[in-house]
Amino acid sequence: AELANGLHKLNCNIRVITRATSRAPQLRESIDGIEFFRYPINPSKPFSFIQTARKEIENCLSVALENFRPDIIDLHQPLSAYSSFSLQYLKKIPSVYTFHSSWADELAVRGGIHALFSPIARLVEKQVLKNADKIVVLSAYSEKRVLSINSKCRIKIIPGGVDLEKFPLKKNCELHS
Repeated sequence: AELANGLHKLNCNIRVITRATSRAPQLRESIDGIEFFRYPINPSKPFSFIQTARKEIENCLSVALENFRPDIIDLHQPLSAYSSFSLQYLKKIPSVYTFHSSWADELAVRGGIHALFSPIARLVEKQVLKNADKIVVLSAYSEKRVLSINSKCRIKIIPGGVDLEKFPLKKNCELHS
């Protein structure tokens, strides 16, 4: 959200495509001049989740990008990135994928029925890492993890930060690295 806000302040036309949640159920809304498009998901049906989520993501992208051609696509979630890369009209647009963590690893750690989908998530991640023009990670640890999934990635480490105007330091507060 901070990146979108910063780009909006520079007069960039921003469209955010993300999933609907209980806290943000509206499928479309404008917040401070930024257009949000959300797709519904139904995780209660795990065996059809990926297929139905892809369909919803593709529908959401179609609506969000009607009469709009982005200059760049900034992706943060493997399934939405995978769906984006499958759409022909997005293939020629430069893309940046921010790898926050491995979806496949997360599913494996959850165990149970989630672990069954870890191999599928691994394939999705490999395709996303292969197709992204640039990959951003927050740490050297994440860089190593990405390279273990796909050794040919174009990676840039950009450490996470804090907006000090929004979250000012208290007096006499020490910084730790």
